[in-house]
Amino acid sequence: MSGDFITVINQVMILTAIIGCGFLGKRTGLVKNEAFETLTNITLYFAVPCLLIRAFQIEFTPDSLIGFFLQLGIAAVYHAIAGITGLLVFRRAPEQKKRVYICCLVNGNIGFMGYAMILTLFGNAGMFYASAYNLVFNIVFWSVCIGYLNQESEKATFRSILLNPNIASALIGFMIFILQIRLPDVVDRGMGYLASLSMPIPLIVIGARLTELKPRLLAGDKYFWICALLRLLVLPLLFGGALRILGVSGLLLQVTVILSGMPTASMLGMLAGKNDPEIGSYTAGVISGITALSMITIPVTAAFAALMA
Repeated sequence: MSGDFITVINQVMILTAIIGCGFLGKRTGLVKNEAFETLTNITLYFAVPCLLIRAFQIEFTPDSLIGFFLQLGIAAVYHAIAGITGLLVFRRAPEQKKRVYICCLVNGNIGFMGYAMILTLFGNAGMFYASAYNLVFNIVFWSVCIGYLNQESEKATFRSILLNPNIASALIGFMIFILQIRLPDVVDRGMGYLASLSMPIPLIVIGARLTELKPRLLAGDKYFWICALLRLLVLPLLFGGALRILGVSGLLLQVTVILSGMPTASMLGMLAGKNDPEIGSYTAGVISGITALSMITIPVTAAFAALMA
């Protein structure tokens, strides 16, 4: 256990150092606001798809197939529990804040920070399960949460969800896994170079975004602290404990607990202000606050996952 905990602490220190580079870069003017969209697009459309496809370059076994679909089901249950919890806990909050906090509670930073953590801790074996978890996240995020947050009656279409780079690349990777197609060495190596960008770039962007954090505005907001506590500790630990009682263990349990304890998806802050800039600014502040607190809580959830596994 002590060895696992030290490994987790070392990895979190590495991630924190990279996030710190983004923070300092933004503070010193080396990282400009205009760079955020470009860096996000590089990650979303090139690095992460390559990472996901390569994660499926594993031997097909009945156990791995069952594990993949089990992870899909577990992730779906977790998102449902988080949504129901949010509706109950924040039912008395002001309407606009209620929508923000429910969405912050449900949507974790899986594709950026979560992938970086899983990749450094477990490599491609962990990414295989993380991709299944992320499939559920993307479906919930694009089909439900964005419309709910912005109070839009029009939801994302099935085609737009299917063409999301994370979902499309995971589906391609899954077909490669089922058919046991092996990528040519030159293609695999090239994709590996691009995939390696999926860890540092998102963390630099997160660090730069943390410069927008306004602690004074959040310190007295009880709903912020309730949301952060539920998002980062209470729900992932309780859910992980329940899964262990039900017989889930090993890598599947560890990936689930760690991803469930990730801070809120940064993409939520980018899309929240579509119809109301004030809500967008408020949401970005909440996400920055939860992300900052996650530097303390991630070692706790990861160590708990290692202990329970």
